[in-house]
Amino acid sequence: MMIERAKRELLAKKNKEVINKAFPDIYKLIQKTRSPVRVLFEKEGLDAELGGVRIYGGDAYKASMQQVERFKAIKPRINNYVEIEMPPDRKEVIAFKYGRLLCEKTGRRFEPVDFTETGHIPLLFSVGLGFGVHIQKLIEEFLVQNLIVVELPHFIHLSLYYLDWAKLIEYFSKPGRNLFIYIPPEDYHQKDPDEVFEPLIGFFKDTNPALLYYGYYFVHLNYNPPLDPVSWIREHPKFRELHYGYLDDRLWSLEWTIEKIYKEIPLYFGGFPVPENTPAFVVGAGPSLDKTINSIKENKDKAIIISCGSAITALENAGLKPDIHVELERTKYTYDILSEVNKDFLKGILFIAVNPVWTECFELFDEAYMVSKSRDIAEYLFAPLGAPIIRNEGPTVTALGVSVAAELGFKNIYLFGVDLGSKYPENHHTRLSNYYNSKSMLSKVEPPSFNMKVRGNYGGEVYTNFYFAETAYHIGLTAKIKKLRLFNLSDGMYIQNSIPLEPEELDFELAENIDKVLVLDIIRQNFRRGYSHKINIRDVLSQIMQDIEGFITKLRAINPREIKEPENLVRLSLEIPELMRSLNSITMNLLYPNTYQWSVSLLGYGLRQNSRELSEFIGFFLKVYVEFLTEAKESVRNIYDRFFSSTVH
Repeated sequence: MMIERAKRELLAKKNKEVINKAFPDIYKLIQKTRSPVRVLFEKEGLDAELGGVRIYGGDAYKASMQQVERFKAIKPRINNYVEIEMPPDRKEVIAFKYGRLLCEKTGRRFEPVDFTETGHIPLLFSVGLGFGVHIQKLIEEFLVQNLIVVELPHFIHLSLYYLDWAKLIEYFSKPGRNLFIYIPPEDYHQKDPDEVFEPLIGFFKDTNPALLYYGYYFVHLNYNPPLDPVSWIREHPKFRELHYGYLDDRLWSLEWTIEKIYKEIPLYFGGFPVPENTPAFVVGAGPSLDKTINSIKENKDKAIIISCGSAITALENAGLKPDIHVELERTKYTYDILSEVNKDFLKGILFIAVNPVWTECFELFDEAYMVSKSRDIAEYLFAPLGAPIIRNEGPTVTALGVSVAAELGFKNIYLFGVDLGSKYPENHHTRLSNYYNSKSMLSKVEPPSFNMKVRGNYGGEVYTNFYFAETAYHIGLTAKIKKLRLFNLSDGMYIQNSIPLEPEELDFELAENIDKVLVLDIIRQNFRRGYSHKINIRDVLSQIMQDIEGFITKLRAINPREIKEPENLVRLSLEIPELMRSLNSITMNLLYPNTYQWSVSLLGYGLRQNSRELSEFIGFFLKVYVEFLTEAKESVRNIYDRFFSSTVH
């Protein structure tokens, strides 16, 4: 007993030295934490005690080995299966063209591969480390290629007494392997889960988000209060956003942003917030606008009215002119819809849109202004100039309306027609809008499908879909970050951090009319010209083409015949994004959506192949990817030629 304890304490001392070199932050945490969890050296073996309760029931090794056997029997996957969408059959869109080629080869649905048969675990996500018995056993029995461990500060010291940290670090130092240990704050249960688990997103950004779809999770310790990072990262919008977009969408943004730069569309720089307590009405085209339009009319002089997207057609039909109109969608379709609005009605409205919006939209308004969209070319062209990025602005336009209002300094924001769903699926938009006008292009738009049920703003349930639910998430996040008083008068889905308010409860009777001329003049001061000369577009485009060519050269150096085993495949799935991330940030912004999306198919199909089939598939995949990049480069060349084949812009 005494000898065993001495051995464990000696191991703990060595482990501290190893951790101090490899993970100095973890070492400092161990040193400063006064843990209530006590290590027990029992006759039966190691155990730990918290509040008088033995965590492992007397024998940590035995309890952990039982967990391992259950894990092998149940094989709990982070995602039970993966199903991807077949891209549209539009060969003129580069991403769709090559995405379909890949999808036709691999199929759309990928079933799990049994790691007990292959001996290979692409990703293991362990909730709890404890003494580390289960980790040591699993990496001895299986090839665990990527390991994420989430452990609380009061428990991390337990691993010192069993786990061989030197061997663990050596194991994951080999090419194609990764070890990520995340220690949340001890008061995690009192914090927002988004704040607590955000670092986990960083791991996938630095490796490949596709790994998550082929990972397994192991719950080693059941914490009180519960700690469930697996569900958070599996379901959270921030993870899904890593797969958003496609090459052509980003190329359009690049080209149309350059158009606006040469036109010197005033860009948002901020610095002039609206007067404190000025209310803003953000108006969407949800069905409940039919019931609240009169409330807006009655109080139109007491707030700045911001219409979002197609809501402008409803306001026109109701005879109510907004002060500001915002747009998010970048296609010409946005221009076509706005062109249906009477030109006299548009006069005097301040138009504010994100940089990728169709440039001619800006010409429909007397005053048009541009804001910088997040996860877009603007992050790399405008942010270095000091232009703030508008975040949480999508995926649908009402999120932009709230984000813009908050960015301009409005703290009291009222939502009208921001239903983001409906109690009755057949009621998808307000009857005031042109969706119900047979002469309008909006009437030809296929109504949104509602395949989810969520909590309603006024109780009960409403029907919605993924994009509307994500919009609600981003609106709620803006409310939280900007510390808004966000009142929701929409009879749709509930929005976090908002205050449900019935229309009859809107009490502006004693409020004075605001000085709209003054407020709008302050808003104008936030936008400036004179920035175009600070951006060298010629160099930007030249660098992108140079980057893509260098990327192609490195990909062509990969020998598919050397990739015969699952470990080689996963390593390739990490190396390709790593090469991409080494490029100029603008080039990476163009390429990462399809790179990450196609990695899902690369792994899903490749992990099921034998050695010969895998090599052949890798050859096919690299050929498709290189051809995709070649066309991407040619598209950038076309943009370059458009702006620099003559001196006229």
